Amino acid sequence: MSTISQSTLAAPQETRSKLICRRTEQAIKASGLNVLKYASRVAEIYIAAVPQFQRCVQFYEPGATLDSAIDAERANGKLVDRFLKGVVKFPADLEECWIDALPEPHRCDLIRELAWRYGLIGAKLPDIAHHEHIARLADVLADAGRTAVALAPLFENGKLDVEGESGPRIAQSLLTIRKAIGDLVSLEEQINAQLPGAKHPATTKAGKRSR
Repeated sequence: MSTISQSTLAAPQETRSKLICRRTEQAIKASGLNVLKYASRVAEIYIAAVPQFQRCVQFYEPGATLDSAIDAERANGKLVDRFLKGVVKFPADLEECWIDALPEPHRCDLIRELAWRYGLIGAKLPDIAHHEHIARLADVLADAGRTAVALAPLFENGKLDVEGESGPRIAQSLLTIRKAIGDLVSLEEQINAQLPGAKHPATTKAGKRSR
């Protein structure tokens, strides 16, 4: 018996790497970054996180001079641009550092979207930092407004009606709802983490909380 779910076979979808690159281009345009600056962020995170002998992409490291820094930025920009344009196949081992380099909220939105491809909710783990407690509540409140704005056109006649609506509008509405669900679960877990006997999420040796 096949273990492939019906939802997986229901309709073809763009590949994971194409989704990542498309969302990356949208994030770069929306945030005021450019490919060079973004590539520098990817390179910095990747070089710091991955040992030399395990790297699948050889990013250029800047030297001590300004000229070497400019040369490294340009070279890394060309590398990232080739991935974005599909000239070179996007390497799976680069994914985490690539996404970590995205500005918020694009980073969290993409992680959530990738989780939904597996039928999972992209919810954040509870955070020990107090300012993150408020952020969880703020996310939920902001989601309520975004959800109302996204769904208002679908309820224009006093009932849910998707007939005649554009595909992109419906897709965006669903993404908004999914984000709201994920943020609600995050808030729930943050509350549960404060209950007596609750265990805090595991941390790595470097002290960075695992996702």
